[in-house]
Amino acid sequence: SWNLVQKLLANDGMLNDRFGFSVSISNNYIIVGANKSQLGSVYIFEQNTDGLWNQVQQLIPTLDDGGPHSGFGNSLAISNDYIIVGADAMTIGDANNAGAVYIYERNTDGLWNEVQKLIADDGAVLSGFGNSVAISNNIIVIGSPGTDSYTLGGAVYIFEQNTDGLWSNTVKLSASDPSPLTSFGNSVAISNDYIIVGRRKSNLRSAYIFKRNVDGTWDHKIKLTSGEVSDNFGYSVSMNNNYAIVGDHMSGDINGSVYIYELQGESWNQVKKLQASDGLTDSPPGYGQTANYFGGSVYIDSSNNVIVGAVGDDVNGAMSGSVYIYR
Repeated sequence: SWNLVQKLLANDGMLNDRFGFSVSISNNYIIVGANKSQLGSVYIFEQNTDGLWNQVQQLIPTLDDGGPHSGFGNSLAISNDYIIVGADAMTIGDANNAGAVYIYERNTDGLWNEVQKLIADDGAVLSGFGNSVAISNNIIVIGSPGTDSYTLGGAVYIFEQNTDGLWSNTVKLSASDPSPLTSFGNSVAISNDYIIVGRRKSNLRSAYIFKRNVDGTWDHKIKLTSGEVSDNFGYSVSMNNNYAIVGDHMSGDINGSVYIYELQGESWNQVKKLQASDGLTDSPPGYGQTANYFGGSVYIDSSNNVIVGAVGDDVNGAMSGSVYIYR
């Protein structure tokens, strides 16, 4: 069973900071984004020998990048000695909301220092570069759902670490069936040689799985859909080992579903569809209405525990939200 062991708060928390908008964990570090606090912040918590988590550092964007609406902390990820933070509303040159991604590395003294700022070479107004991020070993995946919005309908950029320690863009991915204004790259995840990308604005919302070849190129393997129109399939995605998870937080009269796919041979097959057993059914899904939004966030770990967020769950009449754990 799972028991609450600690509640984390920012040591400088203020009204409307949105602390907890994004989270990630690796080994004995937890990182938490607060994308509305001043310039945006990311808080780093480290687990002590007594098992408790203490705030050890606060990350903010480089001051000359700044404005209070950069979106810094809107997305983040941590893997071993690297933290990446998306700032999808960052102004780059004269391009508002072009977006940027910051890379931090942990030094031998335990502090995390900014080592590189990533931007898209073809970034433009409203690209949203950094709207979603993922990292695995020496590969960073960055979603940019507004890139080439009227042609590709969004893009995903892959950066790989060179022998000199710097990260360079090696590939730009697009949907196999590009369509205007479809937000390809709204969500991304990576595991081993596979990447999954969500696209949540199309007649049939979808998720795409790509595989890395030995020469470093990436091939599109499959397009996943739920087969339902007017849902939000692909709003959230996660991937670990041979499983891929796709969240659809506005599907059906139960207000949200999560689909689990397993890699069997060379094929990804749906093996499970999750829905909240206590989901609301008294009105159709939609913002401003009663809805669970089950599947608004999803995560699967290396032990195949699946975690599903439902921010609209009506807990004790308060609609304060909940999290479901499946094994």
